[in-house]
Amino acid sequence: MKQAVITEVWAHRGASAYQPENSIQAFELAIALGADGIELDVHLSEDGKLVVTHDENVKRLTGVDRLIATMTYDEIQKLNFAETIGITERVRAPLLEDVLDLLKYLSLKLNIELKNDRCAYDQLEERALAAVRQANMEDRVIFSSFNHRSMQKMRALNTTARTGLLFAKPIWKPWELAIRLRAQAIHPFYWNLLIPGYVKNASHAGIEINTWTVNTVKDIRFALRKGCHAVITNYPDVAISEREAIQLNQMEG
Repeated sequence: MKQAVITEVWAHRGASAYQPENSIQAFELAIALGADGIELDVHLSEDGKLVVTHDENVKRLTGVDRLIATMTYDEIQKLNFAETIGITERVRAPLLEDVLDLLKYLSLKLNIELKNDRCAYDQLEERALAAVRQANMEDRVIFSSFNHRSMQKMRALNTTARTGLLFAKPIWKPWELAIRLRAQAIHPFYWNLLIPGYVKNASHAGIEINTWTVNTVKDIRFALRKGCHAVITNYPDVAISEREAIQLNQMEG
């Protein structure tokens, strides 16, 4: 009897449905909810710090119209990264090292998305690799980016680094692109899973699929039943519950 694939649940920007995205609070809640992994985003500040936040410009979350690349981390720390959602108590953007410290003695995996597809950051790959190496977490980290050349560079810098190619719109046979760029995974927007044979072909090629951002119950069930390696969601508790229900049905069937 073929063993069913147990899809991992990764918390998108932490448990971001319930806590401010990419905050320590969101990461701590993801851990408490039982997520198998955490996905986060990294930029480089003007003084070379690995800042965990999603946007190049901090305006959406802080109300301040500035680029991460033009600010020192001391300046960034003074901002409230939940200002625009009505949380008055300051929520800061952590450093990647802060999150690595939080996770290093746990078993969770960490998906570090390098946000260098719109803004070029000199030495971002090198600094991210060094931080992960310092935390001794190489075996639990996968790097991803919409900038596929950056992922190719990561593999050139460290042949054991795990990488995933991010994309939203369909790419022709993305598992073949992953093989060419020596990536271990593809990170497609979940609509790509509707393409016939998508998961099967990637699996046969030895390429993992970690799909994003899967938030409704219907879509979560769909992605879980497709047998992806990981589902990336703002609602890790919902995905875990749905996974348990599917497993129970399989056992009873």
